[in-house]
Amino acid sequence: MFERLKRKPAVHSSVGIDLQSDGIVVAVARNVRKSALVNLRCNFIPCDEPKDIQPALDKFVDNNNLKGQPTTLVLPPQEYSLLQTSTPALAHSEMMAAASWKIGELIDYPVADAVVDIFEFPETGQRGSERKLYVIASHASNVESHITDVRHAQLDLNAIDIGELALRNVVSQLPVNEQGALVLSLAERSGLLVVIKQSEVYLARRF
Repeated sequence: MFERLKRKPAVHSSVGIDLQSDGIVVAVARNVRKSALVNLRCNFIPCDEPKDIQPALDKFVDNNNLKGQPTTLVLPPQEYSLLQTSTPALAHSEMMAAASWKIGELIDYPVADAVVDIFEFPETGQRGSERKLYVIASHASNVESHITDVRHAQLDLNAIDIGELALRNVVSQLPVNEQGALVLSLAERSGLLVVIKQSEVYLARRF
């Protein structure tokens, strides 16, 4: 009788999806209400072709009861460019349009077909140094295709991110964030090096 009266703790999940050239990495974090994180599980789902992503993701979500869970999608590195340019002397609301215009010759498709976002380098403190701007550009059709796949799986897509900023977000939750950290992420044929301090990206290099 008393077992029936006990209220079951509400389990909440958050989902991270990292698209790779040969499959999908899915990280599922589950926590119980009013408690710390109790479970983090990472899975790799092989996908030989882009058309395999949607059915594979649908099956994984169904099997793990993840429908409706908040989700962050990380774009594959080959589908976006991370470019550097000088920060224009404009209000932040106007920087996006200015940045899009400045990178027009640096991408191999029309700017009108791009999804663009920006974030600034931290201040160096050196007199006369020009502040720099990171510009992220991705082909809109690729982004829209991934959004469709995630929503078809009935996940609640909250954010689309890139590897450099995803690593920044992880380090921001760690004590080392205050003094700074050099993070190295290795894949089979490539790698990513990011220098992070106080939740700011100081350097990002792919190789």
